[in-house]
Amino acid sequence: MAAPNLPLFLPVAFLLLAAAPAPSAAEKFVVGGKKNWAANVNYTTWPDQYHFHVGDWLRKHPTPPP
Repeated sequence: MAAPNLPLFLPVAFLLLAAAPAPSAAEKFVVGGKKNWAANVNYTTWPDQYHFHVGDWLRKHPTPPP
């Protein structure tokens, strides 16, 4: 009795798996980029060059003392 349901189950299972959203990994961004947290970085325009998503991390690395 299980054999007649198998041809219907496979396409339905495939469609459900194909429609599922792909998992995305969170990214880690260093605030200020290569300049790190410095006095000469314009932090109001810095994020314009990135695309942030829910789950991303923003990290602040302090500039080492001179």
